[in-house]
Parts: sequence; C-alpha cells; structure tokens
Amino acid sequence: MRTLFRRITSVVLILAVMFSFSACFAEESEFPTLNFPQDSEDITEIIPGSPFYNNDSFHEITVALPLSEDTVNYLMKLYYAKQNGLFPEDQSGFDISLEYLNAISTTWVVNTITTTGEGESYSNLQSLGDSSSIPDLFLTPEIRLLADSGVIEPLDSYLADNSILSSSIYLGTLNPLFINDCYMGLPFYSTVMMIAGNSEFIPDEGIPPFAMSTEELQDYVDSIPNDSDITPVYNPELINAYLGGDFFVTNEDTSVDSRLSRSCGIWLMNSGEFNTWNSYYPDSLYFTMLPTENVYATVYPICVSSNSSEKAFSAEFACFICFDRDAQMLINRLENHNGYFPCISSPGVWEILSSDAEFGSQATLYEQFMNSSIYRLPEDS
Repeated sequence: MRTLFRRITSVVLILAVMFSFSACFAEESEFPTLNFPQDSEDITEIIPGSPFYNNDSFHEITVALPLSEDTVNYLMKLYYAKQNGLFPEDQSGFDISLEYLNAISTTWVVNTITTTGEGESYSNLQSLGDSSSIPDLFLTPEIRLLADSGVIEPLDSYLADNSILSSSIYLGTLNPLFINDCYMGLPFYSTVMMIAGNSEFIPDEGIPPFAMSTEELQDYVDSIPNDSDITPVYNPELINAYLGGDFFVTNEDTSVDSRLSRSCGIWLMNSGEFNTWNSYYPDSLYFTMLPTENVYATVYPICVSSNSSEKAFSAEFACFICFDRDAQMLINRLENHNGYFPCISSPGVWEILSSDAEFGSQATLYEQFMNSSIYRLPEDS
C-alpha cells in the first residue's frame, strides 16, 4: 500500500490507464484493478449493471450534500437512466430534459439533507444521536477525524471494478483522502486560495493582473491609499503564511473586521466564499492569484457511513456524482457553485463553469492549474 501512489503516477503514463485500489480489510487480498478509458470524454457511457446490487431492486438512502432536494432527485434518476440504458445518446447532463428525468420510474429512493458548502462536521453528525441517524452518504470537512473515529467506511473494495472511475480525475484530489491505508472518501469538489480586492480603493495604476509576482503584489499594496480609514491588507499574516515571509504588515485593529466595514483593500479568500463576498460587495470585487509557485487547493470529500445498510449502493452513487461527466454537468447546470471546482477535467463541465457571468473568467484561468495544484483537506487549510 505504501507504493500505491507511485504506481498511480507510473501507470497513468501508459496507453491503457489503470488504477489500483486495495481491499484494506483483508491482510493478503490481491489488488483489484480498474481499467480507465483513454479519452476522458468516453466516460459519458456507463456500463450497465453493478457487481454489488441488482438494478431493479429497492434501495433507499439518505444523503447530506450541498445540493437541493430536486437536484439530488434528478441525479438519482440520471444514475438509474445510465445504469439501465435509458440515457439518450445524443444528450448530456447539460441539455437532458428535466421532464424526461422526472418521468423515469425507479425503485431507488433518496432522502436529502441540504448542507452548507463544507458539509457535515463531526460534531453535527454526533448531534444527530445514535449512529443509525447518520446519513448513508455525506460531504464533510473532517474526514480524518471521522476515519479515526470509525464513523466512515473504507471505499476501496466497493470501487475496485467501478466503470465510472476514469483518467479524467485530477489524481491530486485523491491523495489527501488516502487515510489509514485506505480511500476513506471521494473528492466532490475543490476550492482555491486567492486574493480578493475592493475596487473602492484601486490605486491610480489600476487593477493588478490576475497573475503577478510577490514584488508586484507588494508594489500594488504600497500604492493603495493608507490612512486611518483604510486598511490596505486585512490580516496580512494569512497571506504571509503562503508567501513564506513578512511581506505585509499592518497596524490594523484585528478586533474589527475591515472587510465588513468595507474599509479593506485586499484580503486572502477561499474561492468557495465567492458568493458570500460578492453579495456583500455587489459589482465591487476583483481577484488575483496568490503569487506562489503552486496553486493551493482544498478538496471536499464525500464519505459513506460505516453504519449504512446500503454501503455498496451509496459508494457507487457517490462515485457517480463525483466523477461522471453528465452528473457533474447537471449539478453545475442546476446549482450556483461559483468558486467550487470539479475534480474531473471534462471540457463539458468546465465550459459550464466558464460561462458564468460572475465567476466564469476566474474558473477559466484556474482550470489550467487544477492538475498541478497542491490539494489539502479542509482540516489542514
């Protein structure tokens, strides 16, 4: 298992891409393998059937995700359609009729708990009462704590032969989810650290470029008006931590949030906060990248409850909504997830993000860095 990621790195370079998952429950189990299609767009067709359950049998699960009840129901219908040969070949998750999906009759039932963008914390799950009350499937910012506590199920054995896994996955998003020699979750989406700026305090030189050096950022900050009513950089230590030095200093009274008083020039922001700050600063924000060698990203995983009676079904549904191109297209078509990036490189999915009037240009620019970003867990960000 210690050589798993070295295997991944080497194998993706060959013509038929393979991915190794270990069945971490058995001491001498063989490594099951999974074949990936050569073309990432080939993943639109899912091989019907599952090695773990009958497509016509009854399944009922509860999910806790940052999605509306309608979206989750559409995803379940889409999953059923693709598993049973009912998905129109000439359509995609972007243009398939919602009326058509609604009309599909299935014995699969999903109950939805709509969460925040970060999902369910360990304390929230504990507050539900006994373990039987924990959703079968949920997004969480605390996967390591949940894994160490035995709350979530290792997924390796359920995904070893899953046809949805593909070469379009950003492999870096999987690395933080390999905990205790097993994959304890699947990457649903990621966010990046970036700099937000208040256009009310743009210096005469104008808005800085999206990508710039540390020195250029310093020069820009120095040109922001600095008086008793303006804070050029909010909590500069946050930016300094990424730059590896004391590049920015301030005499700001940290007991007052200058972002909320609209007296701040720039600040460090998680891209998942875009909708929040954009509504607070309507048409008044601009964005730049952190001047670091790598893009720092946070991956948010979906996990399966170790107490679920539908572990296999939940694991495969999770794999579907995380990695299937049409599922991701449908999600981004129906939900406003500005600042949250998919964990697959499918052009069709990214085109939807890039077409957004508010965050589309940033999504277009960050897409080129997703495969080389440094991915971390929310617990480490």
